[in-house]
Amino acid sequence: MPQLDNLIKYLERLIDTPCLNQLSAASVADYNKDYTALLLNCYVKKEKFTEIKLFIQKAIGENSKNQTIFDVATAIDVCRQQKSTREEAIKLAKYKQMWRLLVQIYIENEKNWQESLTVIKEKINNLREKVDCLQIYGPKLLKESIKQQDQQASALKRNFIGFGSPTKLADDVMAHVKDVARALIDYTKNGSKFKMKQFKDFELKKNQRVRIEDLL
Repeated sequence: MPQLDNLIKYLERLIDTPCLNQLSAASVADYNKDYTALLLNCYVKKEKFTEIKLFIQKAIGENSKNQTIFDVATAIDVCRQQKSTREEAIKLAKYKQMWRLLVQIYIENEKNWQESLTVIKEKINNLREKVDCLQIYGPKLLKESIKQQDQQASALKRNFIGFGSPTKLADDVMAHVKDVARALIDYTKNGSKFKMKQFKDFELKKNQRVRIEDLL
């Protein structure tokens, strides 16, 4: 497939070319997404996984701030679809601090439930975003916890031991929901400020609202 090799060479050179100033911001964004997706999909089709790793490393390297044709979200989305390149998607999401997208990868692609909760707990400090993640993914985490509990109970029953206790995942989810509720009370009680030490890194912008009902 020589045409595909030529296309890859063309796109590689294009990616390294600074964006054209005469294009509108919307046009530049569209080009970035299209060219990034096309190059990465070409790499995948040709099984050029080393090139993908080098491409991502270059994107997060010293020259990553140069205004070149590269779209981070698109690169992550393409890389997360393949098991062989998913680690690059995770690496890029971490580097760019795209925590909600990282949670999505851990849950939908990796099925790494505990790690996804760790990201929600430790990396997402904006209370509105944290609650949004708990609303979207909390039910999935609890459903998985029930599944784990059923499997645990079946195994114990087969061995005539008895029934197990709730899984650590369920306990961790509910503990974090309670922490968020306490943080919200702290914020409301102290004139829109987080005063308690354990919530000192939390933030809530003036135009953001969180209700206790959002957690229920």
